[in-house]
Order: sequence, then C-alpha cells, then structure tokens
Amino acid sequence: AEANDVANAVIDGTDAVMLSEETTIGNFPVEAVQTMVRIIEVTESSELVEHQRFKHDYTEATSISHAVSHAAYEMAKDLKAAAILTPTQSGRTARMVSSYRPDHVIIAFCPDEAVVRRLNLSWGVYPFLAEGYLTEEEMIEQAKDKALSSGLVNFDDVVVITAGVPIGISGTTNLIKAEVLR
Repeated sequence: AEANDVANAVIDGTDAVMLSEETTIGNFPVEAVQTMVRIIEVTESSELVEHQRFKHDYTEATSISHAVSHAAYEMAKDLKAAAILTPTQSGRTARMVSSYRPDHVIIAFCPDEAVVRRLNLSWGVYPFLAEGYLTEEEMIEQAKDKALSSGLVNFDDVVVITAGVPIGISGTTNLIKAEVLR
C-alpha cells in the first residue's frame, strides 16, 4: 500500500492494514513494514484522527451489549484505567469496546483459539487464550491474573471488566465493574 493509502485507512478507522503482494515480494519487506508502522503511529497521533474518533453518535445503544460496552469505555476514561478486560466467547465484546477506540489497552480472554487469532486484527485488542471457567468469579479472577502476567497492567492499576453472564452464552454482555488489581 502507498503511504497515503495507509494514512487514509487509519483516518477511516480501519482496524488493520497489510502489505500488498507487490510490496512483500520486493527487496525490502521488513523496511516496508517498519515504514507502515511509522505512518500508522504518526497518523494515529494526529488531531484529524482524534476528531474522527468521536464523530460517531454513541448516544444510541442498539442492545444491552452495546450499552454496556460503551459504559465500559466511558468508565475506563473517567477512572483513567490502565486497561479494559473483556472475557468473551465470540470476541464480540472486545470488538464492541474496540469500536470506541479507547486510549486504554483492551485485554480479551477467550477459550476459542480461532477467536483469539481473529481478535489480533481488532484495533487496540490484546487477545489471550483463556482456560475454561465455570463461574463469574473464576472468569474475572482468571482475567485479572492473565492481565497481570501479560505485563500490560500492574498491581494497583485500575481496570474495568466487562463480560456476559451467564457464562458461555455468546452475545450476553451485561456485566461491568471496576477494580484495583491487588
């Protein structure tokens, strides 16, 4: 992709960009990726992207899941949280939170390896494979433990957790809580 295409993709809110075939078979594929990263970083830090980020009307939630995801975004912003933790079955919760483009790390936990791989393409999401959990308490404790062991958050950081209960049923994001990691 040309530099302008990469910058425009970021401005348009694209979650991921990739090299074109012609670039990958060229003599400098590593340098091409490094250049793309620099373009993305500069573009993401521009005022234009900040303006575009809040252009979407967030006042109308189309479902409980959307309302809770938006509330998690707002709560993390208000609390200056280190991260938003999203245990998820389908990846939908993490993608919904990601759509608000928070300044916070989104740490997703999912028991499905294929979903974890797909979440790597979502903006700001750091996905991890979760072990099975049976209760809400186990799910939240595992999310906090994995977040700490990832190094993306530290003890005494504030995190916002959003998930769905009952556990194991996709599309039920209805829980939100804030905690200090101890």
